[in-house]
Amino acid sequence: MYMYMFVHLYKQLHSLLGNIRQDRQVATRFYQGFLKGVLQKLLQTMTDDLHKSVFLLLCEILREICVDIQMPNVCDDLAGSGTSGENSSSNGATNGANNPNIRHVGQLFSRLLSEKFSNLTSQVVNNFVMKCFQLARQTKDNKIVLSQDNSSHPFVLHCQDLLVQIKVFF
Repeated sequence: MYMYMFVHLYKQLHSLLGNIRQDRQVATRFYQGFLKGVLQKLLQTMTDDLHKSVFLLLCEILREICVDIQMPNVCDDLAGSGTSGENSSSNGATNGANNPNIRHVGQLFSRLLSEKFSNLTSQVVNNFVMKCFQLARQTKDNKIVLSQDNSSHPFVLHCQDLLVQIKVFF
């Protein structure tokens, strides 16, 4: 029963992200208010041994968040610097190093990972986080289809690599 409720909860979150993406102001407010909590729960669940059955769904949610926060047509500046739409590329994504959302959320994401896994080096954490944004940009039109075997999807492989790193460094 617990597993069913858990899977249902993350499917609802996945659906919610799809709905809020339709309105930039709603998406911005949602991410400003709830991103830290969502990332904490995603990391907690992705990295435990009890929820392997929803790993692909969790990867897709994380991938969508990484796509959303760097798309100026989906999400405004989360850090409050007012520059999210600058340096946009032709596909609508704001370039990585110049995107205040990637800097802001990347720092948050890195801090959460470092707090949860103090054994990981800052280089491992930063590389994981920045590659999440890079892979999300590259695969923004290539969703992780939950009904298919997506074990070779680049974003899934990247998340699996983190799990291996966590186990290796313990």
